[in-house]
Amino acid sequence: MASERASQQAFLGVSALLFAASTAVTIVCCASMSAIGEMQMPGGWTMSMAWMRMPGQTWPGAAASFVGMWVVMMVAMMLPSLVPMLWRYRQAVGRTGETHLGRLTALVGVGYFFVWTRVEGDLRAMAVVAAAITVERLVPAGERVARATGGVVVGAGLFLIARPAGLG
Repeated sequence: MASERASQQAFLGVSALLFAASTAVTIVCCASMSAIGEMQMPGGWTMSMAWMRMPGQTWPGAAASFVGMWVVMMVAMMLPSLVPMLWRYRQAVGRTGETHLGRLTALVGVGYFFVWTRVEGDLRAMAVVAAAITVERLVPAGERVARATGGVVVGAGLFLIARPAGLG
């Protein structure tokens, strides 16, 4: 009974620490992105530099930064609703006599976030946004390009939401 209680406390403690860490990193990333400033665009409007590659950064590096920020933000946002499910999972698996509850619970949690990340789909969306931003910077059409980019981003989001499950 005492080891079960210690296991439950460890689960809740690790969950709380993971939430606090992911929330803190999300806040730091948001603060650093807002400190970057904005870039003047044709037509007199500005765009956040957070969407741009940093000087010397490769496209794979930019993609890795994007996915990393996405996952950290997602953990901060979704972990509070996942913990009760993981708790029930631990109870159900514990009744079978399984002794590696921590490892199995961590595997389920990582699998959950991996499925939600859908790296391929997120990188496609990033590629569409990056391409649209590049076109905006090169074409002095101003507001028309900005509206078209908004349409492309909305379309990409709808594609990611509405696509059949087996397509990415």
